[in-house]
Amino acid sequence: MKDGNKNQKKETSTSANQIKKSGANYKDLSEGFRLIIENTADIILQATLTGKITYMSPSCERIADYKPEEMIGKSFTKFVPKKELPRYFSKIKEMISGKKIDNFETYVVHKDGHLISVEFSGQIVKIKNKSFVNGVLRDITERKNVEKELQESESQLKKFVEKSPIGIYRTTPDGEIIMANPALVHMLGYSSFEELSKWNLESTLYHPAYPRKQFKKRIEKDKKIIGLESTWTKKDGSTLFIRENASVIYDADGGICCYEGTVENLTRQKEIERSLRKSEENYRTLVENQTDIVFKIGRDMEFLYINPSYCNLFGKKEKDLLGKKYLSFIHEDDREKTQKAFDKTCKSPYTCYVEHRAMTKDGWRWIALSNKSILDSDNNIVGIIGIGRDITKQKKAEIELSQTKEFLQNVIDSATEFILTFDVNGKISFWNKSAERITGFKAQQIIGRRPTMLEVFDKPKELEGYLNEAFEGKMSTFDDLLLKTKGGREKLIKTTNSIMRNEGKQPIGILFIGKDISRESEIHGKLLPGTSYLIINENIEPALDLFIDLTISNYDGLFITRDSLNKMQSIFPSIDVDVVELSQENIEGVDCVYDPDTLTAKIEEFSSKHFQPIILFDRIDYLLSNFSFEKVIKVIYKLNDIIALNSAILLLRLNPTIIDERQLAIIEEEIKRLPSQKIANIKLEDEIYDILAYIYEQDKRNMLASFQKVSREFSISKATTAKRADSLKEKDLIFIKKRGKAKTMHVSEKGKALLNKRKAA
Repeated sequence: MKDGNKNQKKETSTSANQIKKSGANYKDLSEGFRLIIENTADIILQATLTGKITYMSPSCERIADYKPEEMIGKSFTKFVPKKELPRYFSKIKEMISGKKIDNFETYVVHKDGHLISVEFSGQIVKIKNKSFVNGVLRDITERKNVEKELQESESQLKKFVEKSPIGIYRTTPDGEIIMANPALVHMLGYSSFEELSKWNLESTLYHPAYPRKQFKKRIEKDKKIIGLESTWTKKDGSTLFIRENASVIYDADGGICCYEGTVENLTRQKEIERSLRKSEENYRTLVENQTDIVFKIGRDMEFLYINPSYCNLFGKKEKDLLGKKYLSFIHEDDREKTQKAFDKTCKSPYTCYVEHRAMTKDGWRWIALSNKSILDSDNNIVGIIGIGRDITKQKKAEIELSQTKEFLQNVIDSATEFILTFDVNGKISFWNKSAERITGFKAQQIIGRRPTMLEVFDKPKELEGYLNEAFEGKMSTFDDLLLKTKGGREKLIKTTNSIMRNEGKQPIGILFIGKDISRESEIHGKLLPGTSYLIINENIEPALDLFIDLTISNYDGLFITRDSLNKMQSIFPSIDVDVVELSQENIEGVDCVYDPDTLTAKIEEFSSKHFQPIILFDRIDYLLSNFSFEKVIKVIYKLNDIIALNSAILLLRLNPTIIDERQLAIIEEEIKRLPSQKIANIKLEDEIYDILAYIYEQDKRNMLASFQKVSREFSISKATTAKRADSLKEKDLIFIKKRGKAKTMHVSEKGKALLNKRKAA
């Protein structure tokens, strides 16, 4: 008994261990199933028989942009197009009846409203005596697109076959006709394919000039037949002259499936050839009254016959041309290709086409030539007939068109403007060299993609919305395009855009043309064309910095100064800037001006001749020291009018230490201060001012003032640093740049002006 109890306890312990191990295995297995379901590309779902969703796998977010929690607990009808609901309910009834549903193609609604093609498979399952619909939804959008393309391709191919003037057929090796296009049915004199398909090529029908066995033997040996000329018998018993091309089509096992071929009706051509051979007189009458040039040459390419049009074009008599070589009149650069073209007439189909230059009475002219070999009754070549015409005008037009196209492409590629086009599907179709230069992204990385598929656009969804509205006829302005370069920098593009249309006035795309104004937008905000600005500063450097930045941004610059030419050359070593020196002396190689009227004329001439003129007038104190203030203020009045008239920008630098307050006030009435110098009523606490001064010192040393660096320097938290930076930024005293994940602060011109003012005080 003791031993029995011992064994019973051992068995009980073993069973418990097995149950525990099974539970662990079941837990692992459940976890594995969960991971599989949640990571599958398809949507796994469960719903009650009333349609309430009880489970939705995470894939729904990738496919329909809904999170699972947005769908669970709601009726599936909210995510299905109304017109599809009857089909869904029908399938649910089938599942309730015990049927499993496979590959049911339907649609679901994406979160943004568009329809997604899906394939549903599912069945009813019972869980704890409750019935549920378990199913899988697979996104088949890509497959549907491929099917559509295949259907379109098949439709186009079918149209081509049905509309082709050449006969096209398929037959089995046993002689059954499995396909013949309308051209072949008509060619053979039958009313329909059904009537034609009743015949078998092994025993009846077309009675070719060669046995069917010979045809099969040849095609199965050579895999194809090219240019086989023969005669067939039509339904009414008449003879049909044809040229046949055929090939073998194999099945998946390598066996012969069928023969596929084309048939060209040569009856008319053969009748003409026979008629020409029978009647030389008719031949000459036909040829000699042609406006096209017609000639006959032997196999050695010597002229045997020339029609009057040929003689007239070349300005020679027939006797002077007979016996001469055809190539002797051809441009030497075209002789090789012409000879190669004529060589093609030595083998079936014994024809060729070539365009070449020939020396005529009017000089070199382009000739388009069609040639065909003349065959005797034994199919030996006895000569070549050529028919041609002067296509010089057409050729010149083609060359000019090609050159124009190449020129326009070069213009677009060399343009400094940003050029971008979208097709009607919202995909980028053109991305020019300037766009590559500005963003760092190559055309092959951009073309064929939508904005939301790319990192280069700052607001891709907004841009796509604009494109959709534009194609719907709701064209609006889209002035500034903010781009992100490959290196992470931001670029602001000022754009103009327009709808591109085909000859039928249908939209084919949208064109964006723009200019990079990133640098301009960072420099003192936006300086307005046609405006004069006053820069009050003892030091010329801030004015020079602004002037140089604007000339780099495609402005045309004129610098008026008292400094020497050598000093100016050191300031502008690589920038094309016009310089006028204020001086009474005549200095060799230097444009010198003394009196105000001559200076005014210089500025007016420069402003009127340039597209984006920017003038920096430095040292106006020179005029004040040599002429009366009344004279100088009249010059300023006139200059202001010239600047406004020519949409130019004038920067007038004035040293406040050499002019009294009354005179300064009069000048300020006429010319407004630079936006960055309007620092009146700006008050800063000492701790914020110290941060501004520190950032400026870092700028002057070409060092970066990051948020972390400022926090460490002033022993303040990151939150305090951010708050004080926001205060400076709100007053336009600094601007912030993103460099990857880090942010750096830089003092604006307005900030520099405030620092200088406080320093002077």
